[in-house]
Amino acid sequence: MDTPVKRRFIAGAVCPKCSLMDKLVIYKEDNKDFRECVSCGFKDEMRFKQHTRELTTRVNATDDDKEAQTQLLILDPRAQKKRPS
Repeated sequence: MDTPVKRRFIAGAVCPKCSLMDKLVIYKEDNKDFRECVSCGFKDEMRFKQHTRELTTRVNATDDDKEAQTQLLILDPRAQKKRPS
């Protein structure tokens, strides 16, 4: 016996065919993702882009990376140059 396909509504989604809001459901069938409008019967396979490598930023860098990029600058307040007036 086939197991029923679990369909989920997409809140706020608008059907590209009939332009009605909150009528699209998504579901998986044969390892493919589909969206379907319960109002007009529009059906479309959703093709997602392959996951790409996340760019390295300060937020997701390792501690070693952060330490290698850290610069320490020590200022001597007695060594201030006189500014021209």
